[in-house]
Amino acid sequence: DGRLGVMAGLAVPGAKGAGAGRRQVALKPGRSLNHWINLMRDRPSPIAGRRAPRITLDELAKHDKYDDLWMAIRGAVFDVTEYVEYHPGGGAELMRAAGADGTALFAEIHPWVNYQAFLEKNFVGYLIPGGTATLGVGAAMRAPPKSSATASTTEESKKVSQDKAKPKQKQSKNKDDSDLELCHKRKINHDTSVLTFRMPDDGRYTSLELGQHVRICVQSVTSRVVDQRDYTILQLLEGPFASLLDDIEFEEDMQYLHFLIKQYPQGSVSPSLHALQQGQEVRISSPIGLGIQIESLDKLGFIFGGTGITPMVGIFGALIRSSKSCTVDIISCNREETDILLRDELMALKEKLGDTRVTFVLSQPPVNWSGIAGRVGDSVLREHLFFPEPEVNSKVFVCGRPSFNLAVGSMLKAIGHRVHVFE
Repeated sequence: DGRLGVMAGLAVPGAKGAGAGRRQVALKPGRSLNHWINLMRDRPSPIAGRRAPRITLDELAKHDKYDDLWMAIRGAVFDVTEYVEYHPGGGAELMRAAGADGTALFAEIHPWVNYQAFLEKNFVGYLIPGGTATLGVGAAMRAPPKSSATASTTEESKKVSQDKAKPKQKQSKNKDDSDLELCHKRKINHDTSVLTFRMPDDGRYTSLELGQHVRICVQSVTSRVVDQRDYTILQLLEGPFASLLDDIEFEEDMQYLHFLIKQYPQGSVSPSLHALQQGQEVRISSPIGLGIQIESLDKLGFIFGGTGITPMVGIFGALIRSSKSCTVDIISCNREETDILLRDELMALKEKLGDTRVTFVLSQPPVNWSGIAGRVGDSVLREHLFFPEPEVNSKVFVCGRPSFNLAVGSMLKAIGHRVHVFE
């Protein structure tokens, strides 16, 4: 199964193309791929309950040894220290991307591999370009003592030490940010708009994975300072959500990026983005972060606050495209009724997805409000989400402010749900 292989040098039985048939090394007993999967199954995430750290290239470069080995793939940083002994291609292959961005190497060897699922418990943060990290993020996992290492690993360690004395090829430094031109701005409600930018023609945004985000840099409207913030891209605008683009005149052979952005009066970035005029540019990074996989899910829950609906829209689009039969429960949380985003579109999902329930929660509801009043609590989650069943492939997706994510995510896990929180 191609999903079992992750790093360079892994030869998947029966695989074709780049990377097939590469050298394998002898692993000691108890170090098979199945052993690795079982080891990670109940392992808690090293960053559970907190915002995923942002890791600079300088910080990443510090973790370039066998006993402290990090690497980045498509903007996500993984601590693969413990995986060295389990890697069929050997530790020397992993060392080729030690402390560096291994995206190009990964794509060269086996781009078909679902590394997100395989390395989920080894994820330690998102890669950002330049600078010196002040996060103090230590290696999340450590390799076993040297006495337990295999003979092959020991030999590889000697070889890598010799190789390090040679000039090292320059690794990718993630310097491929783009200046994108605003071509359209559409107001959705009193404080939220869809901003559309022309996409560069170099292909970097054409293979976006569900849930990925980018970093937008823009000059402040009140000073000469350039501020930046991460935003999720609006993806797969299918079904009722396609209407978000109804009044845009698209140019032939041109592609676009869309963002749903709420303006916070005291925000450092959103006021500047809302003040942009057609033709002005902002700097946008290449896609960052882990994509998500939904193909195996039969029951999906979505809980979000405000513009936290953004990554959910892409998942809704994927479900519509697949025509898959599944149960969908949606809980949209807002302060006032006028804050509810894409209300009509959410209600129209029932026609597209079938077994779908939509619940609206307001913390400051009007007198005649017929939905749920207050904040999301345990009772709301139990009543308005499918009950978790171990034999059913299900997951609940959460997106909102950090405090919202932490509170809702903790309650869901206590009930027994599998949870994915968008940071």
